[in-house]
Amino acid sequence: MCSRVVRYQQCINAFLWVETETPTQKELRARIKEEETGSEWHSGACCWCLCVKKLKMMEEPKEQPVKAAPSAEEELARVRSAFVWRVTTEILTQLLEDLVYDTVLNELEKESILEKNLARADKARSFIDTVRKKGDKACKITIKHLQIKDPSLFSQLRLDSDPSAQQGEVM
Repeated sequence: MCSRVVRYQQCINAFLWVETETPTQKELRARIKEEETGSEWHSGACCWCLCVKKLKMMEEPKEQPVKAAPSAEEELARVRSAFVWRVTTEILTQLLEDLVYDTVLNELEKESILEKNLARADKARSFIDTVRKKGDKACKITIKHLQIKDPSLFSQLRLDSDPSAQQGEVM
């Protein structure tokens, strides 16, 4: 075989070794040292670069991207279906009254949710959709009220309590 084919085959073998065997840092250092001292391991420069790159990846601490906590609006969107199935008419009415009191909703919006929807599930859907349209602050206030009015439902929905929710602000 010509030397180019041999070197190519050696590079392929080195690549497979590095990718499939998951060598330790010590093994990689030994391979790099062999390459630098001119031993017969692999003469292709790409093999050496591959080992160096793999070693650097192992030594550098991997930065885990920090996931931002979901917004209150995203939380309500996530639990919408479960809320619709589990909320009682009584709790829904209390939540509506609390949101009117906190000026998140006005009386007309409350009546619209209660009167235009005959089924409890439809009222719950309309309620969540209306609050989500009001923005993140409105959603935070709603979540806080739900935590107070029905702690059991709150925990079933696995909602995150946010103490920064401020009540009584005009939306």
